[in-house]
Amino acid sequence: MILLTGGVGTAGSYIAEEFVQNNVNVRMLVRNQTKTVRFENVRTVEVVEGDMSQPHGLGFALDGVKRVLMISGPSFDMVETQCTFIDACKSAGVTHIIKFSGLDARNRASSYVTRFRV
Repeated sequence: MILLTGGVGTAGSYIAEEFVQNNVNVRMLVRNQTKTVRFENVRTVEVVEGDMSQPHGLGFALDGVKRVLMISGPSFDMVETQCTFIDACKSAGVTHIIKFSGLDARNRASSYVTRFRV
């Protein structure tokens, strides 16, 4: 199982759509499920609500997950949140984590793209 965080954000929504278009099973961790209405009837997408900074609430989200594509928005506590999440992933037995990062990719004329292969 692949877990995608940030799948309803600016960059993450494009990645989520690639998973859907390619019929890849993916679990999406979101803070607010109301933003995932477009995935309600997509059989390859499982949405779970949770917070990357709250490891005690991530058990179900990480259950059976072996690979994670971690996308998180910029915030003052971003490093702490990501480290907490990575520690939770390690404890849950996740074996592969990719951190998607960019410098405000929305406003760049050109950008670096990393292709995520399943």
